[in-house]
Amino acid sequence: MVVGLLPSPYFLVIDAAGNAGVGYKVFTYAAGTGTPLATYQDPLGLTPHTNPIILDSTGRELIYLTVGVAYKFNVLDPANAQVAGWPVDDILIPKPLTVADVLGAGVVLTTATAVFDAAAFAGQGVITIPGWHPQGVLCLAMKLEVTQQFGASQGLLTLALGDPGLIDRWGSALTLTVGTKPQRFGGIPMFATPTDGVLSAEGGFFDGTGRATVTRLTLQLS
Repeated sequence: MVVGLLPSPYFLVIDAAGNAGVGYKVFTYAAGTGTPLATYQDPLGLTPHTNPIILDSTGRELIYLTVGVAYKFNVLDPANAQVAGWPVDDILIPKPLTVADVLGAGVVLTTATAVFDAAAFAGQGVITIPGWHPQGVLCLAMKLEVTQQFGASQGLLTLALGDPGLIDRWGSALTLTVGTKPQRFGGIPMFATPTDGVLSAEGGFFDGTGRATVTRLTLQLS
């Protein structure tokens, strides 16, 4: 079950005199009906509320709803008198959008990860992965994670991520230390020819030590 929280952290009732609605009763139904419909005390939907929900000494309660299901709420006071302004119908937490909802038919969002290993590139200024960046796709983002620190014995200062056309297309001045670097967006997204991925050395050359993984996010027609 998927549940979601109401827009306010708590369901809160204040009476006509401005006091907390202590002991007020919140009835929950399927929208447009008088059929009781469960709400929950927890975000996993494991513990349902009583129906009605009896508000606490602060006149409030934490209420989770089933996502994508419309509710009707009604409120009575402790003497079972109808509270003005209620019921309220069609209370709904929409289902989150999926990738398919956003992109539509015929559009594919994909990721691919390559390993850039400096072991075979000592004394060179670029590490390449031939054919890694395919032809005719929109490159939305690149993320680089250094998994083994790069050596600086040959003057290497920082890293740049790009392609042979622009070796820092997705960013430069990326540090040599282990960790995930800021994800890079932008640059020229469409390429007319196949393009290799390039991790380039800034300030010097690779000394054969260091490894990074680069994940690209691309968009293309199926």
